[in-house]
Amino acid sequence: MALLLMTKTTLMVGFLILVIIGLANGISNETGRRTEGVGADILLQPPSSSLFFALSPSTMPVAIGDKLRELDGVTDVAPVQILVNSAAGLEVIYGIYPESFTAMSDGFEWHKGGIFKKPDDIVVDDIYADARDVDVGDKVQLLGHEFNVAGIVENGKGARLFLPFNTVEEMSGRQDKASLFFIKLSNSNN
Repeated sequence: MALLLMTKTTLMVGFLILVIIGLANGISNETGRRTEGVGADILLQPPSSSLFFALSPSTMPVAIGDKLRELDGVTDVAPVQILVNSAAGLEVIYGIYPESFTAMSDGFEWHKGGIFKKPDDIVVDDIYADARDVDVGDKVQLLGHEFNVAGIVENGKGARLFLPFNTVEEMSGRQDKASLFFIKLSNSNN
């Protein structure tokens, strides 16, 4: 009887380990695919930041982007400040400047609507919109705030949710700080 109980316990522990490894691998692959979809050649993060962007509270001054733009071979720099909506799992929200993010990523592929015009506008990707059954003009609640869905884009550009950089600054209390910089080079071989 004890041997049977031990065998069942061992099998259950082994199964749980495989599930955890599978989930971690899936999350890592999905994060990598969406990060690659931004189109950057270099991703600059602060020292001691996490491989999983959303899990790192580290930031850098936005002014670093100005210095990066001065470097030979750098064509575009897009600062991003990240928020996490942990109330809904691990929803990653990118605070972006539309002009620099569009230059970096060759723009969003729009399904409906357009880029935010007001601080309480949000852009969501098609996967988020389908999963939450939201459309342009609908309201969504995130982090204790209500946002108006201004646009729906094709998935694969980093996050599923995009807010104006200044809105994320206000919500996070991290003024003039970026969680990461996407950097595009004139020659990606460099």
